Amino acid sequence: MSEIIEFFGPPGSGKTSIFKVLSNTNKEKDNWVTFDKVMPLKPLISKSLKETSQNFIKLLGSGRKPIDTKKLISAGDRFLLRNQVYIDTYLHHLIYHQKSSLNGMDLRFKRADLFYKTIQKIQYFKEIPNSKMVLVEEGLIHRLPTFGSDSKTLEQDKFDLKELLFLIPHPKAVIYIDTELDVLLKRIASRSSMIDMHRSLNKKDLEWLTLKIKTRMLYIVSEIKQNGIPILELDTKQ
Repeated sequence: MSEIIEFFGPPGSGKTSIFKVLSNTNKEKDNWVTFDKVMPLKPLISKSLKETSQNFIKLLGSGRKPIDTKKLISAGDRFLLRNQVYIDTYLHHLIYHQKSSLNGMDLRFKRADLFYKTIQKIQYFKEIPNSKMVLVEEGLIHRLPTFGSDSKTLEQDKFDLKELLFLIPHPKAVIYIDTELDVLLKRIASRSSMIDMHRSLNKKDLEWLTLKIKTRMLYIVSEIKQNGIPILELDTKQ
């Protein structure tokens, strides 16, 4: 079984940029592999002419073979069976504590979908008969509810996060990517397209939300250390 190393950090920290560099420089001889290199892929030729045609169209459009979603769904089912208390607790927090984001959008269905896809990938990667460590850009820790939680105090958020961290299947190690608040805000403002929770926010609200997320993530970092999980902290200011 493979070991998982998870990346996480606030929006604008540079997770995706760093991960792309790692993916592009990943060599066969390395003892690690980025998750995009080990996703389950469909064979291009299938029993159905229609499906075969669709597979080639996707390959021509993206340059990649289509993902085998059936294998991911099956892996997700196994995760659900083995982690029922964690799943129930996470969904309770999602449904009752994240009814709306700061901009008024209800993102619970989207977050639930992202969470479901994340547990599929994590379970699938763990089951790969490979001695290499799998680097995951946004894993289970990144999906912890730091985005738009409607609780009023940091102490309540700490209680909720501590409960979930106790239940979550822990990765082998964590890489936390962050930088100063003003740098995060500049990067977010320069994006060509805003993520949903940032849409329609004025400068003051965006700063408040980013600081809130950063504060909750730093608390997660402290708890990860207390749990004895190795963690590498990177400052991407430069």
